[in-house]
Amino acid sequence: MDLTERMASANDPDSGFSLIEVLVALVLIAMMTSILTSAIGQLRKMGEINQKLILQQETDTVADQIAMDLQTTFRKPLLGAPSTSKQDVFRGTSDAIEFVAAVRIGFKSLGVRQVRYDIVDNGGRFALQRTLKPYHFEERGVVRDLVSTHMDRMQFQYLGENETVWRTTWDNVNQLPLGVRFNLILGEDKIKAAATRQVWLPHIPLLQ
Repeated sequence: MDLTERMASANDPDSGFSLIEVLVALVLIAMMTSILTSAIGQLRKMGEINQKLILQQETDTVADQIAMDLQTTFRKPLLGAPSTSKQDVFRGTSDAIEFVAAVRIGFKSLGVRQVRYDIVDNGGRFALQRTLKPYHFEERGVVRDLVSTHMDRMQFQYLGENETVWRTTWDNVNQLPLGVRFNLILGEDKIKAAATRQVWLPHIPLLQ
């Protein structure tokens, strides 16, 4: 092929892509990439919003359950038990609480139980555990269940009668505080949800 034939082949429009065609293709690819990136970002954001809503719903459910248990607390210690083995009516720290209450699970009443909420290690992650113990010593059976498996933080505070400052511990085990307030934070994959409740205790007498 001589020089004239090679130049004719280079100028032949059917011999390959022109510069304008290549530029148009690159622009189209860039536009499609931008659209796909934007769509993926929106899908990811919608997923995070949905995950946040689910986590917030779980946080509110856990907080409502603790508040419901607290609203059925009793104010008297176990009657008829040896003084050396008498159970505490109410004990609380900043991250755990234990009290006597009339417990329900769904529509089923379990009767009077010693209820405890505390944070435990669940395979390297923090979990909120609810423990139900029989109130009477002749009864048997302890129930433990994990209320939430991705706890980030839990904090309780207590207010005594004639007090104006909330305290972080309650060690007067035979007397109820006037009120309890608590804050829960659940976390999952950098997403967090919080719930706060304040409960005024009913001081219901326990009839034996």
